[in-house]
Amino acid sequence: MYVIGTAGHVDHGKSSLVQALTGINPDRLEVEQIRGLTIELGFAWMTLPSGEEISIVDVPGHVRFMRHMLAGIGAIDLAMLVIAADEGIMPQTIEHLEILDLLEINNAVIVLTKCDLVDTEWLQLIEEEINQELENTSIENSPILKVSSLTNEGMDELISTIDEKLKDTPSPVNINRPRLGIDRVFTIDGFGTVVTGTLLEGPVRIGDMLEAVPSRAIGRVRGIQSHQQNVETAYPGTRVAINLTGISTSELSRGLVLGNTGQLPRVKTFDIQLRSLTRRRIAHNLKVTVHTGAVEVQGTIRVLNGASIEANSVGWAQILLKNEISCLPNDIAIIRISDETIGGGRIVNINPPRYRRNNHEIMLKLEKLAAYTPENQIFKMIENRQIIEHDELILMTGNSNDGSQKAITQLLVDKRIIKCESDKKNFYITSDNQLSIQRKIEALLEQYQKDYPLRMTMPREEIRNHVGLEQSPFSALIDTLHSSIEQHGTGLKKQIWEPQLSEENKKEFDLLKEQLKIHGIHIIKIDINHELLGYLSTIGEVINCGNGLILSASQFSEVIEKITSYCKINSSITLADARDHLRTNRRIAQSLLEELDRRKITKRNGDVRTLI
Repeated sequence: MYVIGTAGHVDHGKSSLVQALTGINPDRLEVEQIRGLTIELGFAWMTLPSGEEISIVDVPGHVRFMRHMLAGIGAIDLAMLVIAADEGIMPQTIEHLEILDLLEINNAVIVLTKCDLVDTEWLQLIEEEINQELENTSIENSPILKVSSLTNEGMDELISTIDEKLKDTPSPVNINRPRLGIDRVFTIDGFGTVVTGTLLEGPVRIGDMLEAVPSRAIGRVRGIQSHQQNVETAYPGTRVAINLTGISTSELSRGLVLGNTGQLPRVKTFDIQLRSLTRRRIAHNLKVTVHTGAVEVQGTIRVLNGASIEANSVGWAQILLKNEISCLPNDIAIIRISDETIGGGRIVNINPPRYRRNNHEIMLKLEKLAAYTPENQIFKMIENRQIIEHDELILMTGNSNDGSQKAITQLLVDKRIIKCESDKKNFYITSDNQLSIQRKIEALLEQYQKDYPLRMTMPREEIRNHVGLEQSPFSALIDTLHSSIEQHGTGLKKQIWEPQLSEENKKEFDLLKEQLKIHGIHIIKIDINHELLGYLSTIGEVINCGNGLILSASQFSEVIEKITSYCKINSSITLADARDHLRTNRRIAQSLLEELDRRKITKRNGDVRTLI
């Protein structure tokens, strides 16, 4: 599934175009429909002739609502730059085009609307003007389609062009690190809190625990909808609405990012390769508004080399944010002052130290981070796959084995990646991804221990399913985790964790010991808390033989002694022999013998058992 975003000047027919394409009016607010002016983000969807389902984000065109436009346009796969044929290029057309260029969106179609209002000669002039404006931008040479939302002229060709453009568009990246930039928060009677956004980089499933960053509020996914259809799992590249429990709308707002607990960073500062637009230079210590994803935050630009970044040029800057946000290296930020976009660029580093300005070594370090080097190429491949096996990585690089191995060695020396080993195979994971998974496992263990206070560990398989890795790479990764997480049998636990008996548990255990003392192996079926029984069995206080038969450890040892002694004398034992020898009934004797079989003390062969 792909996401398309509109862009263009106010009243150029973006919402009418979306409605003509999909049959859905994206203007959901009453004031929008009355005034015919898009104020907030609107959404629609459709199925293309190829069967591909797409979401469409309709953004406002008015200069006063540019912040809403920026909240919706960042996470798209294809842009529709909408220009009214009767007016041509207007101020917000240019600013929206600049934003698409800064966002490095290179997949687009130009849609000339209201073509029924002008003649052919005028259309040719407008086309020439558009082609001139597109020169040297990321969407240069994009196809221009002429349509009328009123008469439906050109709609079939537009739909066909969109379909063709998306066939060559790479599938959304899935690295099992879901990120949902929240662009709407509301409540629905009977359901509670709902958020919407475009899902990136990983799936979300019903039952997942999600954390809003930077607020750290946590809620559980109760339901998921995409295109008004209920789904169990939402995948990257999907417009979704998520119903959350355990979290209120007062704890959420546009710009927060939902992700797996502990996986997303809180960011107060980032380094950026900043490109200024032609209208003005960007001065040191300039106060600006920063937009990245769906968030809008105030910040201060520290120009790192020189007194300013001159107009229409590129320079290095560090942006100090007034409030924390969540973003990652390689995200793109747009910089604005008041109602004017002045520049933008790609984030290369988050939460860096404060640098001394005009420092040549710092410039080299930042250039290296941004450069297309073999190290960065391989790092990106590892990051996109979350964890990858050595031979597969070498195959993907297309470089020589020596060159790739040299780059991998350098990444290991720089501690940007970590090597994991399992089944004589080497795997690689980025240090950031390993830390994210560690935090997720810690959060899972913490929640599990709250839910099951008497269990020693959380099963490895359950954790693996939450993390979303195959068995071999998961086993390799587990061995690299911090010592705060311990492997214990077939499960994992936090190092400091010990099961906690409540006062009620202690009373129940005392009653069980009393009954065991009185009845011995003739004990009647005991109604005992299942979790408590599991705990007592794990620590060896009792032996659960099944079918309601519970013995103390000393009583079971006595049974073992009696059965093994009998077998040594008589070579074997039958069920009837065991019943008579232990002076019990057939049901208890059978449960005891089956437990001895499970412990590999005896072995059944037909009606008799022998010692192993």
